[in-house]
Amino acid sequence: MAKKKKTTNKKATKKATKKATSEKIAPKEKVTPKKTGPLRNVTMRGVGSSNAQAAGYDALRKELFVTFRGGATYKYSNIPDSIYKGLLQAESFGKYLNDKIKGVYSFEKVIS
Repeated sequence: MAKKKKTTNKKATKKATKKATSEKIAPKEKVTPKKTGPLRNVTMRGVGSSNAQAAGYDALRKELFVTFRGGATYKYSNIPDSIYKGLLQAESFGKYLNDKIKGVYSFEKVIS
């Protein structure tokens, strides 16, 4: 009996492996807040975005934190609650971030 050659879709397998290894926080997953540093008392939530990995919000300080796939985290200041809620509910996280937040609110890189 001849052995059957196993065929795989290398492109699909490579894409799935890359996606699995690049996602440190799964979409909709919550991460326990840190006690110190720029992300203190901020619960980061995984977001379903090709560029952003997670987002968190400090309602008292009105600060939005966004961690991108490259590992950098940015803090956006003076973000109203409604903008943060809109970001989480947006059909496209990246489009909402670009259209409603970037260029409108001040920001700084807090983690490289």
